[in-house]
Amino acid sequence: MKRLMIILCLAATGQIAAQTVSKQSLLQKKYSLHWQTTFIPQYHFNFHAPYSGENSLQSSEPARASFSVTAFLKYKLFNKTYLVCNPEAAGGKGLSKTTGIAGFPNGEVYRVGDPAPKPFIARLYAEHRFPLSSRMETVEDDQNQIREITNKDYLSVILGKFSLTDFFDDSQISHDPRTEFMNWSLMGNGAWDYPANTRGYTMGAVFQAVYNDWTFRTAMTTVPIEANGPVLQFKFGKAMGIVWELEKLHLFQKDAKRFSTMHAGFFLNKANMGNYRLSIQSAGVNAPDITGSRLLGRSKWGCYFSIDNHFGLIHQFVKVSWNNGKNES
Repeated sequence: MKRLMIILCLAATGQIAAQTVSKQSLLQKKYSLHWQTTFIPQYHFNFHAPYSGENSLQSSEPARASFSVTAFLKYKLFNKTYLVCNPEAAGGKGLSKTTGIAGFPNGEVYRVGDPAPKPFIARLYAEHRFPLSSRMETVEDDQNQIREITNKDYLSVILGKFSLTDFFDDSQISHDPRTEFMNWSLMGNGAWDYPANTRGYTMGAVFQAVYNDWTFRTAMTTVPIEANGPVLQFKFGKAMGIVWELEKLHLFQKDAKRFSTMHAGFFLNKANMGNYRLSIQSAGVNAPDITGSRLLGRSKWGCYFSIDNHFGLIHQFVKVSWNNGKNES
């Protein structure tokens, strides 16, 4: 009888363990695949303008629209090693060729001459994580995110093509024009002149250290050869972008639905920049030309600070940023 009871207990224990493993295996996935498409039409009424120039908002123009479609693929190559690939196509036009408004009202529009939709690779990068503790958490399936049980505290190294705003200044309230505020100046901290090509992407390396509710990030990336240009370059000390950021999750937390998140960052860009003062001085009676004073190795630096407040149904954000403002964006 004792032997029979022992066998039954072992069988029950084995069944419970098998069920636990089965449930965990259901949570574990090797890949995630998502896609999005966004269409934004915009129009403004006719208005009187006492003067207009090449870069002014036109006083009369037809409606304009932007279109984008993106596939988000993330694949788990090995244990703690991931590959992200995001093919994208975007097209359309902004009002007045995206000029004339400092905070442009459509963050989905790029300053690309041809409005026809064109495919390109938005992101293509690899990430490897080094666990820092045995604490585990369940990650849900989402864009560029695999459903799995993984370490909550880790070091992460990312190499490839991405947008710096994928990792830095990542507000959960005002960050993505596809789902939140569409204004360019609300997508991120306005004074942070983050390095990017015409479509907003760059190449480089990101290092992250995540522990408890604190995260430290730093990145070194390429910069465009000319302002808003499609071609990127990297020359250490002369053409490069660097950013450091400290993030604190669940700041002033009261419960699961009422908390704040803080981001504080410092950035330094070095590139072939024109100098505003030199361009104005050399122009004389003519219109200043910023390209005439460009010099490789000039710098722009600054800092930013933001807080997201999640208070139940009410969400608020505060963004403060500054840069030295002497050289070209």
